[in-house]
Amino acid sequence: MATTFADHGTLVAATVTTVTLTSVKECLRVQNRGTSGTIYYTFAAGTPATPTVAGDDTYAVPPGGADEWTDLGQPGTGFIVKLISSATPEFSVEAW
Repeated sequence: MATTFADHGTLVAATVTTVTLTSVKECLRVQNRGTSGTIYYTFAAGTPATPTVAGDDTYAVPPGGADEWTDLGQPGTGFIVKLISSATPEFSVEAW
């Protein structure tokens, strides 16, 4: 999925979903809008590592939670975010 600054959807269990944000300012939010299933993710200005469920070197967002990254120092450049879960939670990835 490629979008300018926000993408919303539902994960497929045990399958990596890739979100490409083409116009990230300096802040990024990854939100788990589901009621079950932790979302594990990686992100980078280039190509991030591929996350695994409960894997090392991934960030985790519990159901109903969100991570916010500020002052990323990447104004005007994009990010690639890769997400995975053992469940099928709804998610939002947003930049501002």
